[in-house]
Amino acid sequence: MKRLQNVKRHHVISATALVGVALFALNFNGTSQQSSGFEDFVLFAEKEVMLENEVQVSSGNLGSNNIVDIQKDNIISGDLFADKITLDKNAVINGNVSFNTLQIKKETEILGLTTTPISLPIVELPDAPDFQTGNQDFTFQGENNTLPSGNYRNITLEKDSKLILTGGIYNIARLFIKENSTLVFETQTILNIERELKSQQKISILAGPNAQFNALQINYIDKKPVQFGKNSFLNFKLLAPEADVRIGEQSTFKGQIFANKITVGKSSLLSIADVFVKISDLRNIITDEEDGSRFAVNEIVVNFKDDATREDADAIARIVNGTITGFVPSANMYQIEVATSDIAGLEQLINEIEMLNNPKIEGFIKNYLLNAL
Repeated sequence: MKRLQNVKRHHVISATALVGVALFALNFNGTSQQSSGFEDFVLFAEKEVMLENEVQVSSGNLGSNNIVDIQKDNIISGDLFADKITLDKNAVINGNVSFNTLQIKKETEILGLTTTPISLPIVELPDAPDFQTGNQDFTFQGENNTLPSGNYRNITLEKDSKLILTGGIYNIARLFIKENSTLVFETQTILNIERELKSQQKISILAGPNAQFNALQINYIDKKPVQFGKNSFLNFKLLAPEADVRIGEQSTFKGQIFANKITVGKSSLLSIADVFVKISDLRNIITDEEDGSRFAVNEIVVNFKDDATREDADAIARIVNGTITGFVPSANMYQIEVATSDIAGLEQLINEIEMLNNPKIEGFIKNYLLNAL
């Protein structure tokens, strides 16, 4: 493990910048057209999609047969489709906007094309499949828990615990994931839930090392709201046509959600792809007086070896009290946001990572800006 002192800054910058360029090219094609299917939406709701302040969509479209409400300081790298679209101040849409009614503040930027009118419905949500649950309840505690496919009643994952789903079809009545716990799916998995799906804060739903990030399909048939607590990391496809879904603030979601209504808490990050990068807040960019370089004073970029997993990255983020806000799979590179406001504080956390001598880490560096060169 080493600091990436012998790697020119543009190497790290290129890894993150190219992600942004690729995602922009994927979503912003310069043409505005009616969406015809599910495959491009990160979120779609029958009644409303609402993003609270400072949410970023790294990739994927947003849509609703009724309302899309984008609040202040959002950055959307994707297209918007809705009967009515509301854009609050300082929102940036790196894509096209299709609507029947548009309410927009002057400070908002739409970098693509606008199209009106749009025919409705944009997408018809399918029904969740029918299934039969079992009558066994299971409560899991600790790290060494596995559950094979089958029919169950209530599944509870206690605080600070981990459960591995070995794959296949699970039919259950309720799933409750408590604080700081992790649910892992090892291969293609279908999780059919009848009555309740909720979690507390700081939970993770992750793919195993041999599974695709979106290999978990959750089908939820009840009208009771689905809730995921704040500071969570979520990977799945969710179909909940009768329910309202809320993702708590400062969470990261990768996959797709189709529901009656979807709310995303402030400062969260969304992506339809495995690759995601949060754009640095310009208020946190400083200049090093010694060499004139510019970087985010609250971000560290860590390169992991090929055999390292998301759980290895989570462990490093916890040590520095940080949050993972970016991932480049081709380099196994993670962007970690930390609570520092000066160079000394950032260097202290980098030193803590260096002192670990973690064999899973290839190297680490500040998150330098492209225009610093």
